[in-house]
Amino acid sequence: MKLFTLSILLIALTGCHHSKSIHFSSTFKDKSTTASHLRGLAVNDTHIVLSGYLGNVNKIHIDSSTHTHYTVDSIEDFRDVHINSDGSLLLINSGKHGKIVKLYPNGKSKLVFNQDNVFLDGISFFYDSETGFAYGDPLDSTFLVLKTINNGETWVKINSEVLPTILPKEAGFAASGTGIQTPEKNVVYIGTGVSETARIFRSFDAGLTWDFINTPMKSGGSFGIYSMYFNSAAEGFIVGGSYEDTKHNTNICFYTNDKGEHWKNSSSGLPGYMSCIHANKAMSLVVTTGRNGTYYSLDKGETWQLLTTTPYYSCLVTDSTLIFSGKNGSFEIMNYTFY
Repeated sequence: MKLFTLSILLIALTGCHHSKSIHFSSTFKDKSTTASHLRGLAVNDTHIVLSGYLGNVNKIHIDSSTHTHYTVDSIEDFRDVHINSDGSLLLINSGKHGKIVKLYPNGKSKLVFNQDNVFLDGISFFYDSETGFAYGDPLDSTFLVLKTINNGETWVKINSEVLPTILPKEAGFAASGTGIQTPEKNVVYIGTGVSETARIFRSFDAGLTWDFINTPMKSGGSFGIYSMYFNSAAEGFIVGGSYEDTKHNTNICFYTNDKGEHWKNSSSGLPGYMSCIHANKAMSLVVTTGRNGTYYSLDKGETWQLLTTTPYYSCLVTDSTLIFSGKNGSFEIMNYTFY
């Protein structure tokens, strides 16, 4: 099945901050023929994987541009995806039925977690490890947090007694599956919202014990932490706003370099609600995207520049490439170089 009609669109954009310039070239921009909303986004050395509405999964070989399309039955929305080292995929369903599906390279799928009335929000693994975590909205006194130590073949629920007690109405967001981060071995961060304070649940021992920190992110109602990106345990960004009040643009983006103990407001220059943030490893390029378009920073959030007005749900930044996915199957790849 041909998933995309290839179209090549070349553009050049230049940003200058502190004597640094960058060139962007859009090498692919089109839509999935299934027109399925795509929120899940992952990449490794050989493939880009996008996942979305009604169990649609798109796998693209980076070198050959070969596209493979899978559909998993009885799925509401695959909001996040992880690529294992053996090429298998782990996909979480967000909806009335909390499901984690393992999709093997031969196309066969296996249901590895299944619990009704659970809304799953995201999944993340330690780098080059079989150990990972998934989380969902609260079931009782705290969030549902799951752990695997075998590439997602089996999952164990973290005991609620070791997790922070939730605040009234506190919940997570599955806008791009990036409300959970595992930036270093044994380190897990989970972002929250909806309640009066947006918090980060933290573990520094692979989920054995947990604490939390309050953040200055605007929270309450539909506001909170929609996405996080940490390149280490110490340094990272949180971003959010509200999918209902999309033009509210104060206290929606913050930067920390001390594990969230202190935050710097990086909201200036952003137009409002953002559903995803990501960066290269050095954080010399930070990209955030959402319904209001896509913006980039070359100075760790001091200033932001418009990259494209195209709205996307999710973004990924590698050492040379930007990848975007969004509404109705929209999908774009950009290359970038500094000079």
